[in-house]
Amino acid sequence: MGRYKGQHNALVRDKIVASGGNAKVVWNEAKKKTDKVPAIAKIPKDDALVL
Repeated sequence: MGRYKGQHNALVRDKIVASGGNAKVVWNEAKKKTDKVPAIAKIPKDDALVL
């Protein structure tokens, strides 16, 4: 996950289909690549665990 730290990522099933700094841009990019509804997640820069 090192190259995705601090970025928003669009996931479909178990694959990252789009990645970037802006969630809306990532969402739109993912929708162009797949007909599935992507999940958006932001990978934290630090190794902190938030429960």
